[in-house]
Amino acid sequence: MNRLRRHLCAVALSSLCFPAFASESSTLTFAIIAAGNPDQVKRDWEPFLQEMSQRIGVPVQALVSEKHSELVEAMRQGKAQISMGNKLSLELVETGVCKVFAQVVKKNGERGYHSVLITRADSPLNSLPDLLVQRGQYRFMNGDPKSTSGTLVPAFHVFSKNKTSPQQLFKTVATGNHQKNFDAVLKSESDVATNSSEFIDKMQTERPLDARKIKVIWKSPVLPNDPVILRNDLPENIKNKIEKFFIQFGKNNPRQARILDELSGWSGFRSSTNAQLIPIADLELFHLLRTNELDSSRSAEERKKAYDNLIARFSKLDLKLKLDAAAP
Repeated sequence: MNRLRRHLCAVALSSLCFPAFASESSTLTFAIIAAGNPDQVKRDWEPFLQEMSQRIGVPVQALVSEKHSELVEAMRQGKAQISMGNKLSLELVETGVCKVFAQVVKKNGERGYHSVLITRADSPLNSLPDLLVQRGQYRFMNGDPKSTSGTLVPAFHVFSKNKTSPQQLFKTVATGNHQKNFDAVLKSESDVATNSSEFIDKMQTERPLDARKIKVIWKSPVLPNDPVILRNDLPENIKNKIEKFFIQFGKNNPRQARILDELSGWSGFRSSTNAQLIPIADLELFHLLRTNELDSSRSAEERKKAYDNLIARFSKLDLKLKLDAAAP
């Protein structure tokens, strides 16, 4: 009885701290990362969200931010219920807040994209090896700390694998989203920047003259297309409606297909699970281990303790994701 009472009290307290989506009269909030201008991103998503609202019978609004951390916090607190993005999803799945239910499919059928390093087309840099031998010569724009293509993937493939860091390799280091990084390189305010192949493709369509002034000097191995996640505490009937809407959207419907194409060159969504986050978790673990190893502010004993904690944490996460992969 005492155990039951404690459980009921905990549930009551959690509902006070984190107000969940209550009913079909409530408004769903879709947390969207802004790779470019937030106001423009919100306008771009409006046709999709209107279709979603009509189809599931619930008002749907956008929460757009340039900062992944703001979206993660909104999802944690129940202020948003749906979102997208690899690293963002990993964080929310690990803590049990959300689950993956769908994955973006591109217009060409590809299920992946690439992290890239860009520079001006007239730059003497043409490859990653060119850059690695020019320590302290160039200005760099990194991505948002929680961006997969903007920060996590370059941290592993560009920096950790070459036993360096942005601070060691570049003269100056700043951060920005894909739009800011593209424009900084274009205007010669930065020499090198991280970006996403999807965003570069978008610029080639929307700003072809500017895109021709930019070149890619490094491309990562393929990354899984963004997962779509929703909060686990949504009512089951709402979850089912959302999942059905995403999986069917754009199929045999030219108007919906045009909405997806204009959003980001997508053709639709396929069913997915938390298991698609396994390679992202591996990258995150390696990055954190490497960061800990190079942290000279900590003693050897502190680094060893941090190492053990990371291994324990990610072993648990890896098991969680793999069990999901094996589930029928």
